Amino acid sequence: MKHVVYQPLRTPQGCYIYDRSVDTIFAVSEEEYAEFKRLRDRTDPCDSPIVQRYQQRGLLRENHVTVIRHPSTDALPHYCSNCLSSMILQVTQQCNLRCKYCAYSGAYYNRTHNSARMSFETAKRAIDFLLARSHESDHVHVGFYGGEPLLEFDLIKRCVDYVKKSVEGRTITFGITTNATLLNDEKIRFLAENDVELTVSIDGSKEEHDACRLFPDGSGSYDIVMRNIRRLTTLYPDYASRMMISTVVSPKSDLNHVLNYFHSSEVLSDRNIIMTPLVDVGLKKQVYYQDDFFQIRKYEYLKFLLSMLGKIDQKYISPLVISAKQDTEKLYRQLQKHNEIPASVHHGGPCIPGIRRMFVMSDGTILPCEKISQSIKCSRIGSVDVGFNLNNMEWLMNIGSMTEDACKDCWALSHCRICAAEIDYKEDQDGFTKEQNLTACEKSRRAVMGDLYEMCVLHEFGYRLNEERIIL
Repeated sequence: MKHVVYQPLRTPQGCYIYDRSVDTIFAVSEEEYAEFKRLRDRTDPCDSPIVQRYQQRGLLRENHVTVIRHPSTDALPHYCSNCLSSMILQVTQQCNLRCKYCAYSGAYYNRTHNSARMSFETAKRAIDFLLARSHESDHVHVGFYGGEPLLEFDLIKRCVDYVKKSVEGRTITFGITTNATLLNDEKIRFLAENDVELTVSIDGSKEEHDACRLFPDGSGSYDIVMRNIRRLTTLYPDYASRMMISTVVSPKSDLNHVLNYFHSSEVLSDRNIIMTPLVDVGLKKQVYYQDDFFQIRKYEYLKFLLSMLGKIDQKYISPLVISAKQDTEKLYRQLQKHNEIPASVHHGGPCIPGIRRMFVMSDGTILPCEKISQSIKCSRIGSVDVGFNLNNMEWLMNIGSMTEDACKDCWALSHCRICAAEIDYKEDQDGFTKEQNLTACEKSRRAVMGDLYEMCVLHEFGYRLNEERIIL
């Protein structure tokens, strides 16, 4: 049966068709747009003269997607044996804080605070596991994660020393994410002298930070964190200038206050800041943000769009939306390629689990990354003692196979970014259900439509990347 897959979209200034067959957008007239909308749900739109006219230009090719399968599936054993490059060690599941929104706080069907800690023997086996399977990687990265990783500072020192003694001829980097309450001169000196990529969690001003980032006795941690950061800046100013700030914008946050704080802070204004809303996947109870949160975020995003058009300087762009620049440029480049969709394809959300960001829990269990829940049994892709579980890895790579019939005819397939870490779940599931995946699908389609719409509007107002056009 002849069939084409496309999606009409219109802006206040124009009408467009997104063509999945060659992953591009082209402009159409009002009359053509109305005809394309009428034809969209027909089983034989290829019989339409308007479709045939565009097919003669190389567009709207018949849908030949027959299989939803990750393109790297067959190469998975090779990747697992040769291509590892990064590993994050969960050195402890304990923390000296009790942040209200933390993944370990009990608010999620996920991890909880406990006394589990990684032994050096387990860490050593994990490092050996990484090095034995990274022959094709010129760069090796080891990160330290918790809980609060600096509770296991002695273990971290031994791990860094062991990695340096074990690796020759390759670039080595280290990283750590910390609440900074335990930083002292000894720890600061070690981190700086080993150039450990430092990410510190700060949620804004004292008021915003102390609303959630609390010690077990209920007292806030802001004053201690800032005291330690000032000490770090005094002792190693160059190293401190490369420090990253991770900010969780919780439902209790006043977003305006947070943005103004980082803009005006004498200590933090020049830092690289990553701002993210509270992760809502796996929450036991729904959380609700204040209405002004969404209005402020829209305003900041509008400023970002204006900066893409050269209307305002990028220095005025909020860290809340700054990552959108890279995403917009990536989408523009992808649409420029006009790649024909293959017969066997998978949406681009799932990574090759564990290859680029392997997360090793304190007991040696391996997860694809630190974002996915350990409560989902299929997310456990092996251990440092027995190796990778290829069956679970292949299943996570091919989550689109659950909804294969829907994916084969989905107009958003080429830009879908659903991965296992973004699908909502309940505790102790063996895997995801088709219904859970389809719920994520609808959210993904809305996001893709928004991205394509913005791309059309930006193009109408003169946006170009390398002076190239994407609209045919």
